[in-house]
Amino acid sequence: MAKAKWEELAVQECLHRLKHEFSASPYHYSEIKDYIHQTFFREFLHTLLEEMGGNVIQTARLLKIDRPNFYKLLKRLGIEPDDYRN
Repeated sequence: MAKAKWEELAVQECLHRLKHEFSASPYHYSEIKDYIHQTFFREFLHTLLEEMGGNVIQTARLLKIDRPNFYKLLKRLGIEPDDYRN
C-alpha cells in the first residue's frame, strides 16, 4: 500500500529529528517513542484543525473522539483551537 504524502513527510521529519536531536543523547527508547508520537500527533491535529477552520466538533467527529476528550488531548499537546479559527 502506498503512503500518502503527509505520511511520508511525517516519517522523514521524525527520522531527521532522531538523527539530529537524539544521536548522541542518553535518551531511552520509550522517551524517543513518546517524542515521535507527540510530534506526529501534534502536526496531524494541526493540519486537521487548519482544514476544519478550527471547528473542534467537526474535527473530533472525524477522529471519532468525544468533544471533552478531544479538548483534553489538545490541551495535553499544547494546541489552542482558537488559533485555527477564521
